[in-house]
Formats: sequence, structure tokens, C-alpha cells
Amino acid sequence: MKTTTLIVGSVLIALTWFMLRPELAISATSQDVTVERYAAWICEDSLQLSHTRTSYEERGAGPADLDALEQRWNAIGDACRYKLFHPPHLRQWLCIQSHEAAWTDAGAPYWGGLQMSRGFMSAYGPKLLRLKGTADNWTPFEQMWVAELAWRGRGFHPWPAAARSCGLL
Repeated sequence: MKTTTLIVGSVLIALTWFMLRPELAISATSQDVTVERYAAWICEDSLQLSHTRTSYEERGAGPADLDALEQRWNAIGDACRYKLFHPPHLRQWLCIQSHEAAWTDAGAPYWGGLQMSRGFMSAYGPKLLRLKGTADNWTPFEQMWVAELAWRGRGFHPWPAAARSCGLL
């Protein structure tokens, strides 16, 4: 017990000292920047967006620039994740899914919670289909974003019975 208290106390003292001495804070490394960049790109893949390009400055960045680059990629990732988790018709897709199937439904010829056919996935989610396979392997938000792409041209008509039950048609 005394050893645990001593260790915890020592850690608290060390953390307090580092908070009071910002010049001793650990700076970002090129690996930190890479992790943030890839996290942003994974999110962009989920939304079927092109990857944000690295800037010219990033390619020749020195150690002094790494903190700013890490913050830049973190902000890009945060903005992407916010968009990913806030599809415009979230409530409508959840209602349709409640009348269709489980998000992980693997029963051919329709997959996922919004019951997407292979043709539907090829037309509106080709990148996800290529990267992850059928919709039952996609997250619910990825399925909703593919449905959003279809909605822009077709409305809720690809889900006639469920959409009618939800008052959308």
C-alpha cells in the first residue's frame, strides 16, 4: 500500500511539474503526424472521399513544424469524424433500418441494415465494397452515407415498404 501511494504521489508531482513547465512538454514526432494523417484518411474512406493531400510544406517539414502538422491532420480528422457521425437523414435511416434488418445481416441477395443489393453497393458504395466487402461488413454510419448518395437521386424509393411505414413516402 505504501509503495502504491509513493508511486502515485511521484507521478502526480512529475505531471504537475511538466504542466508548469511547458518547454519540457514532448513535441510531436513524424510518427505522430503519420498516425493523425492515416486516421483522417480512414475516415475519408468511410465517406468515400478522396484523401486529403499532403502539403508541399509537409514533405520538407523539420522538427519545429511537426506540432503544427499534427494539429492540422487532427483538425482534418475531427471534421471528417463529425460529418461521418452526423448524416443529414440520421433519424430516417434509423427508422428504415428498424423495418429492414440488422446492420450485420449477411443474407444474400441483400446485405446490411438497409438491405443493399450488390448492384446498389456497386453504384453508390464502390470504394467500400472494394475495401470491406458487402454492406454487412460496413459500419452503420458507412451504410447510411451510401444510402445518402442514393437518396440524392432517388429519394427513399429504394426502400418502399420501410419508407412508407416511416411516413417518408
